[in-house]
Amino acid sequence: MFKCIESGPDRVVLTLTGVLDGEGAAMVRAGFEAISASGTSDVTIDLSNLTFMDGSGIAAIGYLFKRLVATGRRIEMIGAAGQPARMLQEMGLAGLFGLASKARRRPLFGRPGWALAR
Repeated sequence: MFKCIESGPDRVVLTLTGVLDGEGAAMVRAGFEAISASGTSDVTIDLSNLTFMDGSGIAAIGYLFKRLVATGRRIEMIGAAGQPARMLQEMGLAGLFGLASKARRRPLFGRPGWALAR
């Protein structure tokens, strides 16, 4: 699940790969606990190689988020695309984790020129 963990004095970068579902969330939980207990100030999660994420994955990231924020640290995500990016946007979490929020538009009743932002 962790492709790599890069650590510096001020930041830890986690690169997640594959699927972050119930099984994947259980696999990363110990790593998230270790990171939250460390003295690193900020955490970046690279999702560019993550192909799928469900509610369990969101909950695992939320676990890390709560512990970091409680100690005055920040968490951000980069590289989200496809289904993981859509899930974070639709749940309203993209802005919270520092992902650029691009309003998606779709035609209203199939008529060009009419659109709704999601």
